Amino acid sequence: MEDADEVLVRGLEADGRQVDSEVSAFEHMADKMATFARDLASRAAATVGRLSHQHEALLSSIANSSTVQKAQHRAETARRAAATARRAAANETIRLGELQQQQRQVAAALRAAEAAAGQWRKVEARARHAVRSAERQMEKEQERTREVALPSRAAGQERTEERRRLQATVQRLESLLERQRNITEKLRQRAAAASARAGRATRQSALVAERRRQVPVEQAAARRSYAELNELRLAAARRRAHQALLRADASVADQQELLGRAAAAATQPPRQRWRPPLPEPPAPVLRLRLVVPEEEQETTTRPSILL
Repeated sequence: MEDADEVLVRGLEADGRQVDSEVSAFEHMADKMATFARDLASRAAATVGRLSHQHEALLSSIANSSTVQKAQHRAETARRAAATARRAAANETIRLGELQQQQRQVAAALRAAEAAAGQWRKVEARARHAVRSAERQMEKEQERTREVALPSRAAGQERTEERRRLQATVQRLESLLERQRNITEKLRQRAAAASARAGRATRQSALVAERRRQVPVEQAAARRSYAELNELRLAAARRRAHQALLRADASVADQQELLGRAAAAATQPPRQRWRPPLPEPPAPVLRLRLVVPEEEQETTTRPSILL
């Protein structure tokens, strides 16, 4: 019985030591969790401060960003381009006036050339009429010559000289007519080229005028597009900063919740480990012994039981 009690006591002492070691380990773990929670809270506070500073820096950089400066530079470039287009349009207008003046001068020269050609045509008609008259006269003279058997030598020489003069006159008139045709063709070509230049200048002036009308519209559209783009970029930056702050707040709330749980776990008493119930003490042992008297060993069949 004493051996069983000693075994039970030793088991209880071992269980107590095990419970003490588990309690110390749990307390050490609680201290580590509290330290980690404090470190986490300090990091969360630093993160929130850094995010707030970054948000302010982001807003200031957005206000003074290169996008706005680029938009201003583009607007200035558009204004300069519009001024250049206006100057080019003015120059084209002046050039168009000069070309129209040249066209009027060429048209006047062409009309004068056509009038001169009409005069030359009249002269040509008269010359041809004179040539035909001379030819008919020559034919008549030849007929007369054939009719006369023996023409005089002096009349023959006179008719030959007359024929030569008429031929020379016809050749001179033909050369003058050819020269007049060449001059008229050159004038017509110059007039056609001047008219083509005037047409090109007119079309270019119309394009410049159209471009001049479109420049203010394009400038206004560019300003609106730049403003809308800047507004969209600013709104996106604000949304990103707001989301970053929300994530930081959520992270801080989670860390604070973890810190609260760790603090609550550190302040609660350690939970008792479940142990099986102790066994009941053993009942007293009854030891039985059979005692048979010597005198009854031979006569008695049933031995008596003595306690």
